[in-house]
Amino acid sequence: MIVGAVLLVGIVVNNAIIMIELANQIRDREKCDRFTAITLAAPQRLRPILMTTITTVLGLFPLALGLGEGGEFLKPLGIVVFSGLSLATLLTLFIIPCFYLLLHEFSPRALARPLNIRFRRALRKIQP
Repeated sequence: MIVGAVLLVGIVVNNAIIMIELANQIRDREKCDRFTAITLAAPQRLRPILMTTITTVLGLFPLALGLGEGGEFLKPLGIVVFSGLSLATLLTLFIIPCFYLLLHEFSPRALARPLNIRFRRALRKIQP
């Protein structure tokens, strides 16, 4: 089961790092804001993330069912990776872009500004 958790963390963190790195490259190359960069990066990484997830989940599905001789021994590994990777993919595709946008506001430089200036800038971004 621990091996499955390590495998799961490795795949998920790799997917998230590559998405954030692509967003940073887009931001530097096109000189755009974080929202535009992540909205361009996420669709580009969607297919590779789904391909990795689907192949791993389908490959471990028989293992999660515990079929065959000695299947009950590897069943926990299959269940951990099967369910964890399915949930973590959804989190990678939806939560990581949100954190990418939200955590920028908590950078030391952003926190050094007075609160009313940060609030006005946030309102300007929301209003057209």
